[in-house]
Amino acid sequence: VDLVSRIDATVIAVSSDMASVARIAHTVAMLDHGKVVWQGPTNALRRSGNAWVHQFVNQLADGPIATPELATL
Repeated sequence: VDLVSRIDATVIAVSSDMASVARIAHTVAMLDHGKVVWQGPTNALRRSGNAWVHQFVNQLADGPIATPELATL
């Protein structure tokens, strides 16, 4: 993060770890099937009002993000 700031670089990172995202990102984009469904500052994630973001950051099964059915044992 320090090096990126020093050299004024842009980095694209893929992560599902919200703690890491909060630590390393200034701007976040959420994609669904290759399309941007939300983009904004990292500190706006939890109050985005976007159903995709809400489901993802709160780790919910129900919402617009399709989740595969769990296999039955």
